[in-house]
Amino acid sequence: MSSASSMEGKNGDAPDGEMPGSNLKSDIARCEMCISLAARTGVRIPEFMLRAVKTARAELEAAKVSPGTEAAFYNAMAYIVAHAPYPNAKVADDLRHCADVVSHAGLTGKPISRPDIEALSVARQAQKDFTWSATVEVPFYDAMSRITHAVAPVVGETVGAQARRGARRATRNYSISAAALTLFVLVLSCLLFAIRQISDDIQDGIQKNDPIALMMHNQLQAYAAALTKANEHPSGDVLAQMQNSPEADTIKDTLQKFATNNRQLYSDIERTKTISGFFFWVPNSIGKRIFELFGKPWGVNWGMVPSQYAKDCDRAEIADVPDEGFTFFNGVKYGFRLIWPDPPPAADWECTTDSIRHALEIDLPLFDIGIAPDKKNRMIPDDTVKQGFQKIAIYQQIRATANYARDNILTFVGMTTGFILPILYAWLGATAAILRKLRDDTAACLFHPEYSKVANRSHVTTAVIVGISIGLFSELVYGGKELSPLAIAFVAGYASDRFFQFVDRLVQALFPSDISQRLHPAEQQREDPAQPGGAPRPAQS
Repeated sequence: MSSASSMEGKNGDAPDGEMPGSNLKSDIARCEMCISLAARTGVRIPEFMLRAVKTARAELEAAKVSPGTEAAFYNAMAYIVAHAPYPNAKVADDLRHCADVVSHAGLTGKPISRPDIEALSVARQAQKDFTWSATVEVPFYDAMSRITHAVAPVVGETVGAQARRGARRATRNYSISAAALTLFVLVLSCLLFAIRQISDDIQDGIQKNDPIALMMHNQLQAYAAALTKANEHPSGDVLAQMQNSPEADTIKDTLQKFATNNRQLYSDIERTKTISGFFFWVPNSIGKRIFELFGKPWGVNWGMVPSQYAKDCDRAEIADVPDEGFTFFNGVKYGFRLIWPDPPPAADWECTTDSIRHALEIDLPLFDIGIAPDKKNRMIPDDTVKQGFQKIAIYQQIRATANYARDNILTFVGMTTGFILPILYAWLGATAAILRKLRDDTAACLFHPEYSKVANRSHVTTAVIVGISIGLFSELVYGGKELSPLAIAFVAGYASDRFFQFVDRLVQALFPSDISQRLHPAEQQREDPAQPGGAPRPAQS
């Protein structure tokens, strides 16, 4: 294909008086100018693109430009012009921003003078034709100044496509972070509410059971003495009277209440273990994996509420191995007995499910009349009395574990409400303020791709700092206002700049500078019209 035909395929018919291929020739010259500009400004151009321009120049001079060479050249030219714009990157950005501002003014009905628009049009054409000069640049920047003033506070960076994309991205990101923060704060607040409820239940159960334990102990002692005396000379009437006496009924009622409170306390301990396991699941999992890498055991999980008395439950269960006289259901005997060098410890009541149920529940019937060991007389065994003392002993264990669990969860609640939640609420307040500002800035075309991002991130960072330090100024910040600390943290995070203005005033009051100390006497002298001698100043004529 000839050079002329290739030019027509690319650029169409050449104008009258213009040689075919003149457009390609001028494009190559402009591209070479951009390459020279890129070299002077330190912009790297890929070598294969430089080679494409050089090949196009050589084939043009030989009048043998192939379609492949032409396509490679224009592909390279598009890249070079984009990365090394004419006449320079700053002027190209100013032209683009000025065009965006003029477009915004036209869409919003803001008046712009015709000469200013003409100056912009001349400048854009000069950039396109590679004819930029001082006679074009001076009128352009003069017009740009007036155009920017006409649409202020909107500027070129805030009305471009990059600003719109940045505003959408920022709105999406901060909306997601606000939703995640809200969900996390909601879950944490619900868990703290449950923890407080459990703590109150534990305290209430202990307050109920402490006097009941002492009262039941005295009742059981008195009834045990009366029961021993009645069993010495048992008769049907005496035993029936002892079985249904007011003292027996009182012990039954007290024992029932006491056992109910014991079960509730034990249930609160189990709930505490569940919540603690949920809170510390992540650090416990990470800690176990780290310790496994070093071949060391992790130990007791964080946040767990171990029993204060149930020790070596695994070893204690071994003691239940039957002796040589044990016979299986099929008639086969066990055949031998284990010999322990050191006898294993007896199983605690918390080691098995059956022992827990037996320890917490009441064995019925109470004060049942049975047969004496001599198989001749009837008697009321003291099993109910022993059961009552057993429940008191078990309550002491449950009480110790419950108090330990309550202290643990209250410590966690204090740390969370004192340090973690204020930071989260301040962060949430900052996010709310940023979302409101994004809405207003987007509607008014004031979102700046760079400055707005810096301002928003600074707002979040300062809000976190406010959340950490707000507790230090509680007495000064509250000032008699009936607001919770978390509400103060949210408000301070929402308007963190106001909080730091308050800190600046506090610093000025505590540590006044030398300038302020020198200004105070001068200000006082201006306010006091009297002379040092006490006489008033003479009137000015």
